Amino acid sequence: MSPTRREVLGAGAGATVGALAGCLGRFGFGGGDTDGYTAFFSLYDWASAVGGDELEFENPVGTGQMGHGWSPEGNLVPEIVDTDLFIYLDTVEFEWAQRAAETLERDHGDEIILVDALDGLGPRLLPFDTGDPAEPVHDRSFDRAELAFDEFQIWDLRTNTQDGWWHVDHWHGSPPDVAVDDEVPVGIVLHHVNDEDLAAPLGEDEQFRVEARVADGDTEAVEIVPDGNRILLRGQSVGEARLVFEFYEGDELVYDTAEKPTPVTVVEEYDDDRPSSFDPHAWVDPVLAGEMVDTIADTLVEYDPDNADTYRENAAAYREALAAVDEQFEQVVADADLDTAIFAGHDSYRYIENRYDLELVTPTGVSPDEAASFDDISGLVEVIETNGIDTVLYDPFEAARPGEDIPQMVEAIFENSRAQNARMLSPVEGTTEEWAENDWGWVEQMEEVNIPSLEAALNPSR
Repeated sequence: MSPTRREVLGAGAGATVGALAGCLGRFGFGGGDTDGYTAFFSLYDWASAVGGDELEFENPVGTGQMGHGWSPEGNLVPEIVDTDLFIYLDTVEFEWAQRAAETLERDHGDEIILVDALDGLGPRLLPFDTGDPAEPVHDRSFDRAELAFDEFQIWDLRTNTQDGWWHVDHWHGSPPDVAVDDEVPVGIVLHHVNDEDLAAPLGEDEQFRVEARVADGDTEAVEIVPDGNRILLRGQSVGEARLVFEFYEGDELVYDTAEKPTPVTVVEEYDDDRPSSFDPHAWVDPVLAGEMVDTIADTLVEYDPDNADTYRENAAAYREALAAVDEQFEQVVADADLDTAIFAGHDSYRYIENRYDLELVTPTGVSPDEAASFDDISGLVEVIETNGIDTVLYDPFEAARPGEDIPQMVEAIFENSRAQNARMLSPVEGTTEEWAENDWGWVEQMEEVNIPSLEAALNPSR
């Protein structure tokens, strides 16, 4: 396992970087004109945005190619060693970069800084080996006696993992930790007494709603915000608070856990405990992208402290652009006629689905090399007909000529369904010739391509 940025900088490398930067300038380690190598387009775009006019980075993945699953034709380690920084994702889905980092650590550990952009995202990386919480049933009403208030579940909606449940008079597990200035969405699943496939919808406009409060006399380390069928936990200060969950039918309190509040811990920052296997596509999420940009900025400040203010200002400006993308996604989903769309590509948008509560039905998994079968396409056609979908989304990098052609899968969908429109949805791991000519980076791909495409797909015949 390659070291994280904190391990590299914290174990004495940070002092070395500062000393070299002071004595030799920015090119303290490598001998070339490029300051750093990046593993693929998004990392290159972010590093370039933060580095601005002070630093230069290299992206080895060519125009028209996607970074996920890409491998160099030869050995890039000598070229990377000729620079000072290597920014990558420590995950097997970028195996060439992971292996390069291991080689660099072993053979050139004093000559280059390794930056794993996933550093610190561990609790927010989506695992592969988990199910989803039960979907609420909206087409029926529930009598109070039918619902297992004494058996409800707590889910961390960042990763769709169950963190705990209330069992009659005691807790198993607890709500997830929340970092200071961060927000964790917690879902509550309330099952039918005799059938766990039946779950009651919860929210302000539903028959029942769930709320939470800090136990009387406890610290205000966490702020609690009800949000429809979930509760947002916002970290205010480091410490622990005990939570009481309450269920209401109208204005009447039906059930609460006041006799046994459950603790939630607010931490300064998260541990980097990652799932054993996880979806690597965290870079498509504007919120997680901001965390990765900060990781890059922290490293550049350590690497070149003379220009620290510039890197901080550049990172702050980029975070504002990411926040604007986040708001646009929120608005598109809030205003949409549908909450389901077809994405004829590999499953690269789970983080967007999870954050904005929509469903993008894909024919294959997270690997771009996985082929769709006839049954997979038939399943897409069924979803199209059921939901009245007329626009299909597709990954431009899975076409023969990215940015010009549509994949054959889309042609097959057109032949067998009512859908006759197609829009690109970029996984933002590469660039096309046209986008490169327009100098479009991560933000522009989202704003000029992905958000308009998503809006079209979620609003048939609008």
